[in-house]
Amino acid sequence: MSLQLSLWLPGVCSPKTRPRATIAKTGTVKSKPRVYTCPRYRAWKNWAVCSLYKQAINQFKPAQIKDLPLQHIELLIIFVGKHRGDGENLMGAVMDAAVEAKIIADDYLKNIPRGCWERRLPSDPRLTGTLVLIKEVEPEIQALEPNWEAWISTQKEVAPTLPSVKRSHTSVIG
Repeated sequence: MSLQLSLWLPGVCSPKTRPRATIAKTGTVKSKPRVYTCPRYRAWKNWAVCSLYKQAINQFKPAQIKDLPLQHIELLIIFVGKHRGDGENLMGAVMDAAVEAKIIADDYLKNIPRGCWERRLPSDPRLTGTLVLIKEVEPEIQALEPNWEAWISTQKEVAPTLPSVKRSHTSVIG
């Protein structure tokens, strides 16, 4: 288990956007909600999926391709140059593209026990892109270090009691 990938997405990363919904109303009849995402994000993600897939296939030996998608990984995403937006949404966009390209199984915490993002400035100011470093790891979660566990047990903060949420199959928007 030592598969590693180094992937490069040139250009500015488009941050993940929240889906929006619209409802058309004709007289007194409402249509079903239509969900859509930002066209710019959708176009960037479609391009990124193709680019990541092609690069991954070129880095693997033919016998390793059967190992895709990777189940347990460490992930480092380095945004090089000029990027704008919330780091969490930028990272989410890259992870969504990697999942859709079937490079990683999913972006659940249990599958990515260690991951982060960084922003770096290149010596050449014209260089902008996203460097994605993926390393397959053993499917285990490390124990919390004793000094952190001791410190946490001294804290007085109490978790709130949250109301239960009843989910229905029909939703009303608007």
